[in-house]
Amino acid sequence: MVNDVSALSDTEMAGLVAQRGCPICVMHMQGTPEDMQNDPSYEDVVGDVRSSLGEAVSAPKSWESIRV
Repeated sequence: MVNDVSALSDTEMAGLVAQRGCPICVMHMQGTPEDMQNDPSYEDVVGDVRSSLGEAVSAPKSWESIRV
């Protein structure tokens, strides 16, 4: 299983996961690993995270070959 803390920001990640046929956990992070805890703020935490993850999983074409 791949635990992708960058939410597929590496454009080759979805293709690699699809090629290997392994499960993936796509995670949300505000900022970078170095600063994500400094001052996270949201207008609507659930809506913002949902939107962010929705964009992440709908963007790459190779995502289509990953079984959900």
